Amino acid sequence: MRLERSYEFITSILTVVLLRHLVWYFIWKRHVTCVTL
Repeated sequence: MRLERSYEFITSILTVVLLRHLVWYFIWKRHVTCVTL
């Protein structure tokens, strides 16, 4: 595997992980605001 290939692979994984964390964060935030209100 070339370095370029692995770099693309790592960036794609990081993107997916970040998106998932963002989605969870927004869900949690909305849940907390609903509960506090």
